Amino acid sequence: MHLGKKVRLERIFNRETNRAIVVPMDHGVSVGPLDGIIDMRETVSDMAEGGADAVLMHKGLVRCGHRTVGRDLGLIVHLSASTSLTPMANSKTLVASVEEAIRLGADAVSVHVNLGDENERDMLAQLGRVAESADNWGMPLLAMMYGRGPNIRNSYDPAVVADVEEYRKLTKESKELEPLVERYREYRRSQAHYEEARRLLESGGLDRELRELAELELAENREKMEAAAEEMKILLLPRDPNDERNVIVEIRAGAGGEESALFAASLYRMYAMYAQRRGYGAEVASVNETELGGYKEISFMVTGEGAYSRLKFESGVHRVQRVPETEAGGRIHTSTATVAVLPEAEDVEIDINPADLQIDTFRSSGAGGQHINKTESAIRITHLPTGMVVECQDERSQYKNKDKAMRVLRTRLLEQKREAQQSAVAADRRSQVGTGDRSERIRTYNFPQGLVTDHSIGLTLYKIDDIMNGDLDEIIDALITADRAQKLGTGENA
Repeated sequence: MHLGKKVRLERIFNRETNRAIVVPMDHGVSVGPLDGIIDMRETVSDMAEGGADAVLMHKGLVRCGHRTVGRDLGLIVHLSASTSLTPMANSKTLVASVEEAIRLGADAVSVHVNLGDENERDMLAQLGRVAESADNWGMPLLAMMYGRGPNIRNSYDPAVVADVEEYRKLTKESKELEPLVERYREYRRSQAHYEEARRLLESGGLDRELRELAELELAENREKMEAAAEEMKILLLPRDPNDERNVIVEIRAGAGGEESALFAASLYRMYAMYAQRRGYGAEVASVNETELGGYKEISFMVTGEGAYSRLKFESGVHRVQRVPETEAGGRIHTSTATVAVLPEAEDVEIDINPADLQIDTFRSSGAGGQHINKTESAIRITHLPTGMVVECQDERSQYKNKDKAMRVLRTRLLEQKREAQQSAVAADRRSQVGTGDRSERIRTYNFPQGLVTDHSIGLTLYKIDDIMNGDLDEIIDALITADRAQKLGTGENA
């Protein structure tokens, strides 16, 4: 769990009982001022003295209810609102953001969704956006799910919201469809304006100024329609089901001896810095270091929404041309390292029988201080049916190493399963990286000339220092654009 999230939850939940009494005070927006909660500071003090653990309120009341004395309370900022004055009182909309809540000192945020309402789709989309933002900030999220709509007879029926997995699936689908729906709406709006301008021009009788305005409106909306149509084509392309997953990245030294190991370390640093730029997490699972600080191999996980979609084109042989640190004569050497990018497996996809696992502990090797070298914190897991072995020694905690190792094992088993099922179309790890020979490369890093060339799309950038410091977006965006163009050109349906 994100440390910030853990700390915030501790300010809401009683540490002794792991329970919380939360008092909702958000109804003023819905129904107006209520007797007894006019003076918010006094009301919040009463809640604290009465034993409440946290209060829930809209952002405006936070300022009115902040106290400087007395027992502290957890604060949940409610982001949704509607009023009873509208015929669509069940249709909630967002009136605040996670970032605003953070600035107000919130320990959590909440969102209201009425399932079965005519605007359920919009509310679910709002929940999806808030969930993403809350996850990025380590902010706990309370989803208030109610069955309230024309087809809901009993809003308290547990069956309405009992199927959590189905709910998650639908929420994800809604979020994925939202950009397409928005482009379609833009297209229809532009189309309506276009037709209106066309009718005006065809009707005649316009003076010169009005005719010029109508012609301008016609041209502008034609361009908007064309742009929206092109965006919809891209959004309608088949999505890679793995795009939103976390990834396991494996880098191995190839041809070039010690220099290739040093290059592997440089590639890891590049991807770690790129992950930081994107707001992703990057955790090392296992590493095999050389004496000069290079990596014979390193495996690490990149976590964050869309991580696989951004990194999946990095698989293959990466070639470097530079003067190695080990070269005394100043000669340029060519070395390689291989990169494999694998989507992380979900728990539900791979069922691992504990009886099929042999788990060994051993002392970690390499740098890391007295603790890491004197305690058996490192983990080696052998999957007996397949013979697959995973080691993890990066963490001081044996438990954390085991958790990381299991994630890597699960991911590798999923990849194996996928290869067996889709052998005709899915490349395995070896096909991703080839043999590691110098002649096999997807990208070349030429340090003497200060350039990086991606051979798959013929792109050369003269900014090698920026790229090695994690500025990969220009390359990755170009690769994504080329992939989309190829799919559009071939009419790919799968």
